[in-house]
Amino acid sequence: MDYIKTWNSGSDFSDIASSFLKKGQRRMKEILVVLYCLIIAVIAGTGVILLFPEYIEASGVIIPEEYRAVFSNSSGRIENIAVSDGGTVKNNATILTLDLSDEKNKFTHVSEEITLNEKLINVLQTDINILKKQYENGYDYHTNRFETTELAKNRGTVSGSKLEDERFYRNEFISNYKINTNRLEKNIIEIQLKNNSLQYEKNHLMTLINEAEVTSPVAGIFSINSLLNENERFKFQLIPDYQPGRFISKGECLGFVYSPGNYVARVEVGENKINKLKTGSLCTIKLNSSASFEAGIIKGIIVNIAPVAINRSFITTIKIKEIDSAKIETIVGIGVRVTIKSARSTFLKRITGGE
Repeated sequence: MDYIKTWNSGSDFSDIASSFLKKGQRRMKEILVVLYCLIIAVIAGTGVILLFPEYIEASGVIIPEEYRAVFSNSSGRIENIAVSDGGTVKNNATILTLDLSDEKNKFTHVSEEITLNEKLINVLQTDINILKKQYENGYDYHTNRFETTELAKNRGTVSGSKLEDERFYRNEFISNYKINTNRLEKNIIEIQLKNNSLQYEKNHLMTLINEAEVTSPVAGIFSINSLLNENERFKFQLIPDYQPGRFISKGECLGFVYSPGNYVARVEVGENKINKLKTGSLCTIKLNSSASFEAGIIKGIIVNIAPVAINRSFITTIKIKEIDSAKIETIVGIGVRVTIKSARSTFLKRITGGE
């Protein structure tokens, strides 16, 4: 009876149950370990393939999504710089002014010469008008004398030689008028042709002077770098000696203006990995500069993959979605390292080693 009482006590029953449960748990762990070892052994022996997540690494540079290059439409030395690197500009705002003093002086000289020639043309035209008036009066005079002499000859009061003299005087008068008039008209034509050439030069100089101001093609931020596109690989090149006195050639690139806040990363992905990417894939971007810490985590998304490889790499465009631009002054031109999750959520790898 004492034994039964002891067995039925709650404390003893709980201890026995707990002991039995612990033994069962140990036995289960031993069984699981054995099964795990058997699975590993089978996998190692047969070369079964396991699945692991894959991430693709790529490098490139950040460029503005929208930008316009700034070119000089004239040649000359920089006289004044209105906007420095990183400055904000409005559309058509003056970025710099070229010193075109020589062109301005020449413009003044050409303008004065055109004015003098126009005055000379007026004088010559006045001379032609005077000759014309003299001709009208003189022609009537010589014609009357010739006709009167002709009547007198017919009546026999004057000789035939007298009539020929009057004919000669009249013809000589007409000939002299034509010669003098043609000479004056020729001079006018020559001066007009010269003025046409001078006017063309004047217009050209005026265009150059008006283009002495290099203006911004759009509103945004000005950068004194030239953004070179070499086979879709973008390269930033600092404009040298950007200061007053530097000579600028016509058509020379003086930088570019871009819209702040809209950036893309252009990276190169090897042809052996490009089939693992797709547009819409999310990316993590890290800057290759001291600004990386300040910028924090930058998120991006693939928006374009080049259809053709260049030097066995595909240019991939990633639009930057999330960045605290207030923490860094600018990220344009900064190199980046991009981590892209493969479009295939996993990749295959053998336990026995190697991909």
